[in-house]
Amino acid sequence: MERNQHNDAKFPFRSVLVTGGAGFIGARVVARLRQRNVHTVVIDNGYVGLPLPAPENGLVPFKIDIRNRTALTSILSGYKPEAIIHLAAVHHIPTCEREPYLAFDVNVLGTQSLLDAAANAGVKNLVFASSGAVYKWESGPLHEVRTLTAATDVYSNTKLTNEYQLACWAARKGARTHIARSDRTVGRVDRARAAVGIAGGGGWVVIGRSAASGGGVRRPRRNRGARSRSAGSGAR
Repeated sequence: MERNQHNDAKFPFRSVLVTGGAGFIGARVVARLRQRNVHTVVIDNGYVGLPLPAPENGLVPFKIDIRNRTALTSILSGYKPEAIIHLAAVHHIPTCEREPYLAFDVNVLGTQSLLDAAANAGVKNLVFASSGAVYKWESGPLHEVRTLTAATDVYSNTKLTNEYQLACWAARKGARTHIARSDRTVGRVDRARAAVGIAGGGGWVVIGRSAASGGGVRRPRRNRGARSRSAGSGAR
């Protein structure tokens, strides 16, 4: 049987902080990190009612908002993770349209709070969950280099702003950032998530699909109402 090279590869970091770690994607990222024995700090404010993982040896959860600069600075300074995976955001497009101040407050100012705390703690590796919504898409396949960006709604505006934030932060701090522009991610919903009303009800849920690096991805027709409420929100 052919071996999975990604699973066999040595993970480059011994400790990672995950924001939005209770969300649909975040919970699975945390589980993968723990499988690799990576010391994991999880931050989520419980905005959509999803449970934080239980604390255990090598896993430390915090129920806080990413806009809480004091708490973020204290946690990052105390644990000094080697890298950050930043998933926390207000992701639900109707919510972003209805409450644009909330969306910009969490997604943009919350991200800035995280970047400031990371710089203060000397963290210089960050992976950021952006969105395929930042592309100027009309028809045909997307390409992460050749397809232009053009934010058209509140949510995509916050994500495109985040990409510029990270680029500026990395250049000033000598840090490394990696941006993943996802579009639809498909997976099963566990019982805890079905119980709080995440779309799919114990079946399949669609949240985003990663665009292939350097290749083309055919983008499906956008259905704004079908997005999950959050992939680990940093709101309230």
